[in-house]
Amino acid sequence: MSGISVGRWAGLSEAERAKDIQTALELAHRSPELFAVTAEYDLSAIAEAVAHAERPGRTGTVLLTSN
Repeated sequence: MSGISVGRWAGLSEAERAKDIQTALELAHRSPELFAVTAEYDLSAIAEAVAHAERPGRTGTVLLTSN
C-alpha cells in the first residue's frame, strides 16, 4: 500500500478512485486504530476545521461532518 496526494488522486480515473475508496473503507473497518480522530467539525465550520488540521503537532484526523 502507498500514499497518494489529493492532487494526484483527482487525476485518476473514476474506477481507480472508486477502488481506492473501497480499499480505504475496508482498511478502516479492519484497523480503525489507524484512523485516530482528533476532532469533528460540521461543514459550516470548515474554516475552524482547516485551522485545526494545520496546527503544529496535531495528531489524528480532523473530520468534516454534515447533517
